[in-house]
Amino acid sequence: MEERHMAERFVKGLFERVIDYLFPALCIVCDSPRQPRDRFLCEKCHGLLAVNHSRRQACPRCAMNRSLGHCACTHGGDRGWDHPFESAYAILDFDETVQAVMHQMKYRGKKRFAFYCGALLAGMVPPELFASVDVMVAVPLHPARRKKRGYNQSLFFARGIGFSRPGLPVLEGVMARARDTVSQTKLDRVQRLKNMKGAFTVVPGAAESIRGKRILLVDDVITTGATAAAAAQALLKTGCASVRVLSMARD
Repeated sequence: MEERHMAERFVKGLFERVIDYLFPALCIVCDSPRQPRDRFLCEKCHGLLAVNHSRRQACPRCAMNRSLGHCACTHGGDRGWDHPFESAYAILDFDETVQAVMHQMKYRGKKRFAFYCGALLAGMVPPELFASVDVMVAVPLHPARRKKRGYNQSLFFARGIGFSRPGLPVLEGVMARARDTVSQTKLDRVQRLKNMKGAFTVVPGAAESIRGKRILLVDDVITTGATAAAAAQALLKTGCASVRVLSMARD
């Protein structure tokens, strides 16, 4: 009987190796062969993300990579970064690889990939940031956009972070979009702030779950900070103690 099981395992292993040879697992970003044990990214793309992170000299307040130029805090004074949240931390700089990663997260129906990215990148976040907050809240999508996309990528990204940080819960159903804002992509800073003003609200009945809490607000990308600022304002008005922002990338 044991010999039979050994033979079956041998045949199964041989079959899997043949399948891997004929139909290699491909990276979700660059289509290069990846290790079957890694569900999404090849070693090269892993390396590109690691190098991206290692080269960041982030401003502790606005998360801009100071090695790339003046940060939002110093360029034009505080007027360039006058937001209600205490600080922002971005894990990566927005580059071609990160753009491709986010495209898969947001537009290709890859909610498991968004979770994977959260779990993968959580180890790059300074432990003191997690130690200074009580709960995570993801920036919500408007129901119409969430229905079209099928899920909120920032929520799944936050869940992935929570998977790697089991002592830091993700509060869901706390916030909602009060209105469906236009895309921020082609708007300047002033237009973004105007577009996001009053865009978020705390869900009725959820105030007690955040009152007095130090919140880590999670989003996929931060540019001018307008979206995070509007969300933070809604949370602070409801009585949370403080808001800090964590994003996958800084643009």
